[in-house]
Amino acid sequence: AMVEVHIPKKGIFGRLELRPQADPDELPDDVQLLLAIQDREVFTIGQLEHSNALLAEALREGDDEEFSRAIDENREVLARKRQRLEQVREK
Repeated sequence: AMVEVHIPKKGIFGRLELRPQADPDELPDDVQLLLAIQDREVFTIGQLEHSNALLAEALREGDDEEFSRAIDENREVLARKRQRLEQVREK
């Protein structure tokens, strides 16, 4: 898509062309970037696992719907993060 701007009294004329955005799931070819993505995913997975352990410990002391929901949501995110990490390692 393109937008043209023309403001004669101000002497302004220009064009704005939108570029297609890169797919956020697409992995770069650069090894250093892949290593950085891997490090970030490993760190995030560790944080989520730690969070789930703390939440599970708190749930043993008493039922809490929010904690249970947080664990379920973290498990979903963990599955996606592990899949992403596998894709990075395969590339």
